[in-house]
Amino acid sequence: MACAGSLPTPPNGRAGAIGGWGEIFSLFPSTLTDTFGTRHATSNYGFLYIAQGVGSVLGGPVAALLHLAAGSWTPVFELIIGMNFATAILAQFALKPMRRRWSEITNREAFAAGPRDLSQATARAS
Repeated sequence: MACAGSLPTPPNGRAGAIGGWGEIFSLFPSTLTDTFGTRHATSNYGFLYIAQGVGSVLGGPVAALLHLAAGSWTPVFELIIGMNFATAILAQFALKPMRRRWSEITNREAFAAGPRDLSQATARAS
């Protein structure tokens, strides 16, 4: 087994182009809450960060081992591109219908509850 110091690292140009996705972290809390509701939002967010941690710990060494086996970074990037396409397909055909159903259920429950009387809330606040 190779020690960590002997594992190859990707060329800086490619790593910068592929690895710049940190801005999406700001969207995770709202997307999770919009998709799965507020009841278990904190648990869902915790699981998301556990998955990110596992990916961070295992992703680099697995990529390096794939590079060592193939002798090139090309298969590593091809695998990542394939995983990105799989994620896009899942988002379109699994997540989008799930969000639509959640929205319909939430709107139906809000409509069934009836209109809110804001005059009582403003009377209590004064």
